Amino acid sequence: MMNTPNHEAVERLEKIAKQSKRATVQLPQGFARDCREKNAAPMLARLLQRNGFLIKVYLTLVMVSTKSPHTTRKPAADIAAALDLSKPTTSGARRVNDALKQLETFHLIHREPRPGRVPTIQVLDARGAGEKWGDIAMGNPWITIPISLWSGGWLIALEPRDIALIV
Repeated sequence: MMNTPNHEAVERLEKIAKQSKRATVQLPQGFARDCREKNAAPMLARLLQRNGFLIKVYLTLVMVSTKSPHTTRKPAADIAAALDLSKPTTSGARRVNDALKQLETFHLIHREPRPGRVPTIQVLDARGAGEKWGDIAMGNPWITIPISLWSGGWLIALEPRDIALIV
């Protein structure tokens, strides 16, 4: 089932995607199809089991964090607005902040507080090793996601399990 996204949210998401200057977003295969430990689920499955919304937030952070050291200073409210969570009945920024805390527990991001300002968010190894994101360390093969997942508003319209199938 697809959600009908708010037109303004789609425009925000398109703007973020355009600013990234990406054609695709790449993740190591181990994020979705492999695991480091025997009998452990891949990170994508673990995120889906915990809270599918984490997938949307994490993929968006990966998309906007284009160059080493793969950081962003996007406020939670901006991410919430781009993910169509700024409705009056929803506390979108709080949901995004909760997701960021959970992503930290999975060792997928590191937040560096900046008193009085938006924290710096560093995207870490997509397999949850807690290591810095690095092209060499990621190895091959890659999972390639077209930028149209964001620029077309599909990230908003699709359910997290549908996005997981695409990845």
